[in-house]
Amino acid sequence: MIKTYRYNELCNNVSLTISGAGGNSMRYNFTHGNTYMRKCPELTLRNKYAQDLLDNHELVRSGKVTCIRTTLEESDIVQEEEPVNEPAKNTTKKSQKEEVTGIRTSEEIINYINNRFGKDCRTLETAMKHADKAGIIFPDYGKE
Repeated sequence: MIKTYRYNELCNNVSLTISGAGGNSMRYNFTHGNTYMRKCPELTLRNKYAQDLLDNHELVRSGKVTCIRTTLEESDIVQEEEPVNEPAKNTTKKSQKEEVTGIRTSEEIINYINNRFGKDCRTLETAMKHADKAGIIFPDYGKE
């Protein structure tokens, strides 16, 4: 998010140093003011920490500094949309699992994968990799 702040006093430039939590200090340079044209200096911030620090300062509360414009960036819009889509993805992955019962040995798993997908797996490890990609589970494997 991009925020633009205005220092509400007629001057050319203003430099403020604000100390935050943990001893961090930020310098804010309000520039492009013009006393002749009656234009107040402004500052544009992209850094979330710098925005929060300035928003919580007494100058903003007293009205000497005001936020005049807020603009969303493309990355902010994408971050807001992703959490909505994530739960839907998780439910579809769970429903795509296919259980194959009746297969108890590693040889049966290898033969099943080779016949079903036309592969030439020789070890259980490679057969299980193909089964994981396809979403196949063998619940009876290892049972007698």
